[in-house]
Amino acid sequence: MKKPYIIPFALIILVIFACTIPTSFEIHGSPKIRLSANYNLSEMFAEMITGGFTSGIEGSEILPCTNTDIQTYIIYMDLFKGDLNISYFFPIPLNPPSGYSFPVPEDTVLIPYSDSPVTLPLAGIGEYIGNFEFSAVKSKVYASGSDISTIVSLELKIGISGEEIEEIEEEKINTNNNSPSGRENWGSEYTGRTEPAGGEEIKSLTTQLNRQENLDVYFSIFIEKDKMLESDWFDDSSIMIEIVLWVPLEFVAGEGGAVLMFPDNFWGEAGSDLFGREIAEENNSLTQIIKNMNLIIEMNRNPFEGATLVVSSTGNLEIVNGISGNSMNFMITEENMEKLNSVDYFPFVPKFTLNFAQYNRSTDTGGKLSFPRDFRLTTICLEAEIIYIYDTTTEDET
Repeated sequence: MKKPYIIPFALIILVIFACTIPTSFEIHGSPKIRLSANYNLSEMFAEMITGGFTSGIEGSEILPCTNTDIQTYIIYMDLFKGDLNISYFFPIPLNPPSGYSFPVPEDTVLIPYSDSPVTLPLAGIGEYIGNFEFSAVKSKVYASGSDISTIVSLELKIGISGEEIEEIEEEKINTNNNSPSGRENWGSEYTGRTEPAGGEEIKSLTTQLNRQENLDVYFSIFIEKDKMLESDWFDDSSIMIEIVLWVPLEFVAGEGGAVLMFPDNFWGEAGSDLFGREIAEENNSLTQIIKNMNLIIEMNRNPFEGATLVVSSTGNLEIVNGISGNSMNFMITEENMEKLNSVDYFPFVPKFTLNFAQYNRSTDTGGKLSFPRDFRLTTICLEAEIIYIYDTTTEDET
């Protein structure tokens, strides 16, 4: 059954279950109905959030991690692959003795900064999550190839797309581990449970990811003064530089709190009245029959630690409910039900958001958000107090 009809259909069933064929003028009931579900919420939220960095990435690719408990992605960037041609920068004697080596006389740039950066379009992440910070993301650089890779260094300039390069954060990284990421073995997905081994952390990039803006990444490759060059390296100075971002969908609420916004079509067609009405005061509409109602959304787990459910709609209507255990409760009181029968609050197009308290790192309390791989909506429970008045005096006389 399509989502736009779940609520009206369930409410009609409630009316039927509240009574038998009417034999009196007023019928009361407080029925309850449970609808089993197996809707993959993790997949829905992951698609929402990763839409901010899975499309339009120039010079990068994204791969899902299939064996992690939390939905996780790898963003891979192949920065450089080629020969550094070190003989151009460092002359050596003719026929040097075996094992000849010498120190680099000064910091020497082998690959200068390019005018064309690698771009990470992360601005779309903030469309559904506001003021959250990644809590477990990691950024690493991997250098591999010939022995020259053990002494080269990488300089990165990272900043917001479109801003002047002078305003961008800089970081110098010694890539002395000579370890590749292993990208050639992954295929279209990554099966490891942690980030690839080796590599050196890029602290500036990890910090910048929490800005959730489109990032430009510039790089240059150089060798620091006094590093030792071996004569044997001049025959082959090829190198590969890779960057890997390890991005679990785990977040903490930033200063002042944070918010997670459900998509507009979470309960049905965007812009349509939840009760299926075409006008506010529609005769015999479900909102006129129902005195109050409570919708309970049951999940197989609760990844919304420290959150409050807020439902808003037309006319600045706002309904606030808590989260209990693995359930989100959406209660419409008699007062709010009366409002829904007014033109001022029509149509009732609920916008679901979760508000999170600010996270406190010292006490590990406050708002936390994560998306486990196994995160499902299991049951929709709907209960309502129904009053149906059957007035025979309104029948037309002939």
